[in-house]
Amino acid sequence: MHNRKHVYRHALVLFVLVFVVCNAFAYAQEKITLRVITGYAPNSATWDLWQEFIQEYEELNPHIVIENRGSVAQADVLLMQLISNEPPDIIKTDMPTVLSLHRRDLIQPMPKQYVDRFTAAYFPSAIQALQYDDTLLGIPASSNVTGIIYNTRIFAEKGVAGPPRTWEELHLLGPKLSEYSGTNIIQPAITVADNWNLDYFLTASILAEGGQIIDQNGNLVVDQEPTYRAFQRWLDAVNHGYFAFNKGGLFSSGQLPMVFGWPFWQVTLSSRHNLDDFRSAPTLAGTAGTVTTYRNHAYCVPTVAHQQEEAWKFLEWMTSKESGYGGTRLGYFDSIAGTLPITRSDITAPYNRSRQQFMAGFLEAIEYSVPSVPWMRHGLGSMPELSNALKKTVAGVSPQQSINEAVTLLKSKMEDWRK
Repeated sequence: MHNRKHVYRHALVLFVLVFVVCNAFAYAQEKITLRVITGYAPNSATWDLWQEFIQEYEELNPHIVIENRGSVAQADVLLMQLISNEPPDIIKTDMPTVLSLHRRDLIQPMPKQYVDRFTAAYFPSAIQALQYDDTLLGIPASSNVTGIIYNTRIFAEKGVAGPPRTWEELHLLGPKLSEYSGTNIIQPAITVADNWNLDYFLTASILAEGGQIIDQNGNLVVDQEPTYRAFQRWLDAVNHGYFAFNKGGLFSSGQLPMVFGWPFWQVTLSSRHNLDDFRSAPTLAGTAGTVTTYRNHAYCVPTVAHQQEEAWKFLEWMTSKESGYGGTRLGYFDSIAGTLPITRSDITAPYNRSRQQFMAGFLEAIEYSVPSVPWMRHGLGSMPELSNALKKTVAGVSPQQSINEAVTLLKSKMEDWRK
């Protein structure tokens, strides 16, 4: 009898051990891998910060393992990952790629339980930038808006109180802020860095003259009077000498008073100068008022993702105000990357205090911003065709000819998109 009880006892202990081991093994097997294209490459401060977020999330959610796939810049490489056996669960990419993938039914619309919270938290233009018909295609990332950055030290030296707000004011202040040799301007008051920057600023000026890029029926309508007025604004600035193309380096080195610039210039300026010496303002108002253009990337969940529900939970956590940073985690990330605060609550977060004065003009510019989705959904992105047309006009080609040539190229691009 005693031996039988002894056997039973050992059997029970063995059963419990087996049960515990099996459950532990099963638990280990049930771990979920979340594959995330964060958009940033290894061996960088942005990568390291993402790794901090990932470690924190894994500690809070022991059943989750996050694989950081870094940056995938080429659309074809991203597509190959999406059709693989282990597709990413979250991708960060630019809006033309988002819309292209959406046309192929590869982007999952935001689930309804998240829409109201995100819509209430974000700036309207940030939501509009990701709105496609009645759906949201993701959450904003790397948000930027067109504006003017100006050097307060040079302004003080020239006796100028503040930046121009209209093209007319620029016409008055430009000569005063320029550098002369005799009666000739040898260094302009304002510049734009390079073509892809000019694309967005020229678009903003067309809209500020009351123009459109695409009408409500999906027709290209840039060959109209507002575009000609916008071209004339830029042409006058060049001809009077207080504006020049492609001199962003001179502004960054502290030699020029102003640049048509973006929030992310914060990173370059703060690495070379005291950021307090720089301020921002919206882009110049035209006959229809102030209009700025909004540019962003997005974090999206693919329709082929294996862990869609967990992906949205992670994105919600990244944009929650309940964090150790005093604001959202993505907002803190953007303060390091130099892009706009992603939600209204991020504006007053501790990590944005040191750049609040620099960002003030850009934050004002958000209220006037127009996202690029209305023309991107027809195959038009930054539209270098228009900025090239402007440069041809500056070189002596008639505005009508240069704009007509641009329209032909843009229509061809739209046709290719529709095929």
